[in-house]
Amino acid sequence: MQLARASDWAALDMRSIRCTRREARAGRARQWSRPRPSSSAGGNTFRLLDELYRHDLIEPLRRRVEAGMPYMGSSAGSGVACVTIRTTNDMPIVQPPSFAALALVPFNVNAHYLDADPSSRHMGETREQRIAEFHEMNAPPVIGLREGALLRIEGDSLVLLGSSGARLFERGREPREYRPPARLDELLRWRESDAISS
Repeated sequence: MQLARASDWAALDMRSIRCTRREARAGRARQWSRPRPSSSAGGNTFRLLDELYRHDLIEPLRRRVEAGMPYMGSSAGSGVACVTIRTTNDMPIVQPPSFAALALVPFNVNAHYLDADPSSRHMGETREQRIAEFHEMNAPPVIGLREGALLRIEGDSLVLLGSSGARLFERGREPREYRPPARLDELLRWRESDAISS
């Protein structure tokens, strides 16, 4: 699952943003002279966001993406591209200074989304129930991306791609199912005022 922002990934030289510990201790994030793509892979979302904060990369990374640098995130990397990391499935193994993330998009992602299995003997909450709890206190839409799904953003276009679908959860509305290649452009224009009060 990926949250991608690029015009043509095949033509780009894929390099991750790197900030050495020495640069971070000196309070200097790496300066980018041209908009090279940035990729952020999986792992623990809490740890990834904490590292971005500890190395003072939140604002520089956000500014670079807003200036045109392509960003691709998978799993935790897609989570930190969102408004907050409050819809991650990860264990909170560290406490970042804030759950506020990069806010490259005005919605949240639930990576590795699983549909409830009616035949399961599992007595815990389903992902759908957890997202409903999120919406009791928070307004941003949540896209549950199943394994093999990805979102591609180019300008004002948001397209669901991949081999599986996604579920869109919005406060006060029934979840909606989407199959690739679905257009979800309206989510890029979502604002807090669009939310239905609970």
